[in-house]
Amino acid sequence: MAGLDFHFEALEQCRTAVREVAEKFGAPAVAQAPVETVPARAFGTLSGASGLAGAINGIDTTLSAELGRISGLLDDVGDSLTTVKNNIRRVNTAGERDGERLLEA
Repeated sequence: MAGLDFHFEALEQCRTAVREVAEKFGAPAVAQAPVETVPARAFGTLSGASGLAGAINGIDTTLSAELGRISGLLDDVGDSLTTVKNNIRRVNTAGERDGERLLEA
């Protein structure tokens, strides 16, 4: 499987890169998100301070949810790459048992 090992290495490098990006969008990003909401009083006597604070808090909530969603999708990509790699190995091993190599590098 010498030629095929190169492809496994490429799949593994891709999976590792995806996991690293997922970590940047996942728990660390959510942990850095503000815990407290922005109160209207933060804008002093500004007309519409309540609406502005609500909009900022809405953006924060949406951003946190989207970062979590991105992290989950990237995790799915990493899992899929692992599945592809394992399936290629399984098919190739089955072919070698039957006396022929099913996949060529």
